[in-house]
Amino acid sequence: MNSPRHAFSKLRLRSIFTGEGSAEVDRFLTERRQESRLARNHVRDGQTGLPQLVVGDFNMPVSSSVFRSHWSDLQSAFDTAGFGYGYTFPCDTKRSWPPGVPFVRIDHILADENWSIEHCRIGRRNGSDHRMIAATLSLRSTD
Repeated sequence: MNSPRHAFSKLRLRSIFTGEGSAEVDRFLTERRQESRLARNHVRDGQTGLPQLVVGDFNMPVSSSVFRSHWSDLQSAFDTAGFGYGYTFPCDTKRSWPPGVPFVRIDHILADENWSIEHCRIGRRNGSDHRMIAATLSLRSTD
């Protein structure tokens, strides 16, 4: 999903005072809401009665109002069985943050109620601009 940093990177001091900056951020937030809604609808439409997992870079933490609106009905593997902060991004900052020290959790493993999440962890090394997230899950008994 689209990253919010693109909207914020366009802010300039003048745009904040003229209102153009906040209008751009609002427009981008509307796009992100729509993108997340469409992705969630696609996942729902693909349900075939089989257990579901949704994994990837959501470009938003679970505390995001966009995430809560569209994805909170699924279990977050890290929230359920992780330890610590679970930060996965960014790993290759070039500015005012130490490289290799992510500070936000935007990569997720989400599971429906058919799954039991036993363990979740974040990788310790940088292989890209994100850290790996891995989980151990098992299917719940249908008896």
